Amino acid sequence: MIEFIRENPDQIEDYLREEERLWQKFRETHPLPDQVLEAFRQADKTRV
Repeated sequence: MIEFIRENPDQIEDYLREEERLWQKFRETHPLPDQVLEAFRQADKTRV
């Protein structure tokens, strides 16, 4: 697998860009409720 990545960097970059585009589309169509976002923010503040 590492060999494939090394030999095909353009394909890997294309794949990663497409994955990011798909995740962004998913996040836009399925946003987290404000209550959930606030819970994440609070948990992040209390993290050490």
